[in-house]
This record gives sequence, structure tokens and C-alpha cells, in this order.
Amino acid sequence: GIDSATKVSHPNVCPIRDHGEEGPFGYISMDLLAGQDLRRALKAQPHGLPEGEAISALLQIASGLQAIHDSGIPHGDFKTAQAMRDSQGIVRIVPFGMLKDPLSPSQAREVEFTGTPEYMSPEHCWGYALDFRSDVYVLGIVAFEAFSGMVPIRGQSRMDTLFKQMRETVSFDDEPGSRVPRKFVPALRRALEKAPSDRFGSAR
Repeated sequence: GIDSATKVSHPNVCPIRDHGEEGPFGYISMDLLAGQDLRRALKAQPHGLPEGEAISALLQIASGLQAIHDSGIPHGDFKTAQAMRDSQGIVRIVPFGMLKDPLSPSQAREVEFTGTPEYMSPEHCWGYALDFRSDVYVLGIVAFEAFSGMVPIRGQSRMDTLFKQMRETVSFDDEPGSRVPRKFVPALRRALEKAPSDRFGSAR
């Protein structure tokens, strides 16, 4: 994964300059990003970003994810905390997720569970192998959060969130989903379909 990450060159992806090992430690070297991550920005605007700001950020995130996908593997661990926006409104995403080696379905069942349930696709929750459509689902989560200020699915506990992510359909009729501008609901609804085959085939 890390070799693919170092080959991604795109204005909306933070470049990884170098990687290697020094004794027992592995390291990566990447650009220092100025600005504020979207998670912090949304804490300051708990009802969501202004529509224009949200659209600009989301289009840049989608473009960055597509560049990562074009390198051959999904990101696999995206969330608002990994999207940095500078004073000019330029958003760069950190390709941390893809630094892990992609797992086969059998391997995924054998390793310790990782991820943030609020930002995980149903197949990730089940422990299945991820593909580009898994990132499309997470892009839908981030879009929902950008417009509303809240993630679409959150349970009483980590495990409850996992079960809800697997089975619970996102509502756009009640709070906070009703904050999403109506013209964007069809796109978000499709991105957040539980079955990967029902989602958009790419971030683009």
C-alpha cells in the first residue's frame, strides 16, 4: 500500500515524500499541512458548513479519493479528520488508510478489528475486503456530515454503531438528515446504499 501511496500526485492529496525503516522503526515523510481539518471546522459550525463551502470541500475530496483509486487501491480509512482545508479553501486529504496492506477476505477475519465505526462501510463492518465503492460510502457519510454537522449513523456504543452501519437506512426526512439540501439527497442516498453494487461505481 505505501508504495502506491507515494506515487499519488494530486493537488487534493497530501504527498508522501519518503518512507523506510530505521532500526526497528518504520517511518514516513510527508508535507506539513497548514489549515484546519474538517472535523474541527464542523465542531465550530455544528449545524453544517454553508452550502457553497460544503460543495467545494466535497468536490475536492472526491477528486482526491479518485486520484488515490487511480493508483490501484482504496483509501480504506477516510474520515473528516483526514481532510485539511487551508486559508484559500484548498482541501488535501491524507492517504493514511492506504498505507496498510490491503487484506483478502480470509485475512480480514483473522486480524484485529480496526476503523472508526461512524466512518465505515457495511462491508468494512462485516470484515469483508474493501473496494472503491467502500470509499464512496464513506464519502456519502462525510457529505452528510458536511451539510448537517452530524454523521448519519451513530449508536450508543462502538458495537451498536457497527450494527446500525450494517443494517440501518439513513433518513433524510428527520433531523439531522433534513438539513441536507434536497437537491443533493438523491446523490447521498445512492452513495449510502448498503449494497456496494447499488452505489456509484467511483468517487468521480
